Amino acid sequence: MAKSRVLYGPHGSGKTLHGQAIAARLGLRHVRDLADVQFMGDRLQRTGHLYLSDCQDYGQRAARLLGTDLLHIDQALAAIGARRPEVRHG
Repeated sequence: MAKSRVLYGPHGSGKTLHGQAIAARLGLRHVRDLADVQFMGDRLQRTGHLYLSDCQDYGQRAARLLGTDLLHIDQALAAIGARRPEVRHG
């Protein structure tokens, strides 16, 4: 199974919307929000998981703990041929 990865990007950038497609592209089976992992008191898994974060610093800490890469949402979306959802103001 593939090494877990951490994906970060701002709220509303498509992390959850495209999470399964990104995970599949990376050879990962599970998608979890880092905030949910912390809230539930779960352990980070070194393989098979794509962890999502709104905060680059928090994501970087998790990536260091896992010994893995921190990916920006724009990189991940490009890899699957998708774009960020449009945010409407007003």
